[in-house]
Amino acid sequence: MQNVCRQHNLVRRLTPLETERLQGLPDGWTLIPGATDSKRYRCIGNGIALPFWQFLAERFVSMGGVKTIGSLFDGIGSFPLV
Repeated sequence: MQNVCRQHNLVRRLTPLETERLQGLPDGWTLIPGATDSKRYRCIGNGIALPFWQFLAERFVSMGGVKTIGSLFDGIGSFPLV
């Protein structure tokens, strides 16, 4: 099986779509008219990995007593309130 990030023994840059998927975002989440790939990478990198927060919230709920979780340490456009 071939590694999709290698082409001719060179490592290639991930596309914005691939980075959105790694962060757990829907496809095209940062695809805003006029946004360059660099700005899309910045938005994705300043956000949070959603699968982690979902896992954490499910663990807190299973322990009982926790109804809401908020983080003050996330990127400018992705304040999670679970």
